[in-house]
Amino acid sequence: MNFAVEPDGIGSTKTSFLQKLKTIAGFERVINEHGVLLVEDMDACKSGLLKKIVSLPVEERKAWLELIKQLYGNGQIRLSNGVSCVCKAESVEELEACPADVFCLEENRAGCLGKPEDQFSFAVRLGDRNFDITMLEWVEESQTVQELRELSSKPLDKGTEIKEIWRKRFSRLAGISNIVQVVDSYALKRHFKKPKAAEASGLFRFLQYLACECDAEVIELYSCGQDVITREELKDRLDKSLYSLDFSKLKSIEVFDSTDIKKTKEIEHDRWIRFGHHVVELGWGLQIFEKDVLGRKCSFSYRTLDPADSRSIRELRRVSNQITLK
Repeated sequence: MNFAVEPDGIGSTKTSFLQKLKTIAGFERVINEHGVLLVEDMDACKSGLLKKIVSLPVEERKAWLELIKQLYGNGQIRLSNGVSCVCKAESVEELEACPADVFCLEENRAGCLGKPEDQFSFAVRLGDRNFDITMLEWVEESQTVQELRELSSKPLDKGTEIKEIWRKRFSRLAGISNIVQVVDSYALKRHFKKPKAAEASGLFRFLQYLACECDAEVIELYSCGQDVITREELKDRLDKSLYSLDFSKLKSIEVFDSTDIKKTKEIEHDRWIRFGHHVVELGWGLQIFEKDVLGRKCSFSYRTLDPADSRSIRELRRVSNQITLK
C-alpha cells in the first residue's frame, strides 16, 4: 500500500506530529506491515515533508530522521518519479495522478471533496481505483489498512480467481520491490513435469504476473530440479521457456538448484516469496498459479523479513548450483 503525506501534516503549531500520531512506533508499524511512503523529493531543501521534519524539536527530529533513513534504505520510502505525491487537492480529480492508496492530511479539507467538515475519514473512488482520505493519526483505522490487515493471514479460498488473488495479495508488493526471492522446493519439478506444457507451470505464470508490475532488478529461485534433467538441459529449457517474459529493469534471474530435496526441505520446509522487505508464505507455493481458478484452499500469511529468512537463503545457496538466466 502507498501513502501520500501532505507537508502540512507534520509540525503543526497546535500539537507536535508525534502527539498527533500517538507514537512514532505506530507510524513505523503501519509502514512495515502494509506499505510505502511516497515523497516528492528526498532533498530536504525541496521536500515539504522533510522540511517539516527538520523544523521539529531536536529529539523528535532525530527520531524521525533516523526512521526516514532506515525506511529509505529498505526501499519503504520511495520517490514519486516526477509525479508529486504530496496531496494539495482542491478536488477529487486532482488525486488521479497520484499512485497512493491512502492520503493522510493534517486537515481533511472535506468540504473541498464534497464531504461534511467533521468527517475525518472516508473513501473516494475514481474509475477502478479506491482511495482513503484520513487524518494521519487515523491511518490504522482507515478502511484500506483494515482490509489489508484482514487479508494478511486469511487463507486463499478454493474457487477464487487467481487474477483476483494477485490483485489483492501480491500486486502492491510486486510494484515496490527491487528484489524478489522465491523459495519453493517443488517449483522446478512442476515446471518440467509436462515439458510440452511448461508455459502453464506455476513458475511461468507467476513470472508472467510479476513482469506486468515489478521493477525488480534480480529474481532468485530456490528449488530442486536437477534430478529430473541435467544442469545444462535445465538451463537451456529455462532460457527458452522464460525468453518471452519482458521485465522492464530485470538484470538476471538466478536459479539456485539443489540436487538433494531432502536436505533442502530440512533447511527450509516452508514455501515463501520475498518482495523486498516483505514475505508472503504460501502453503502450496507457486502451484497456486497453475490454473485460472484456485483448485483447493491454500494457507496464506504476510509478514516482514526476518533474520531467519536470510540464514535459510545462505544455507540453500551452500547446497545448490547457481544458474544465471536472461
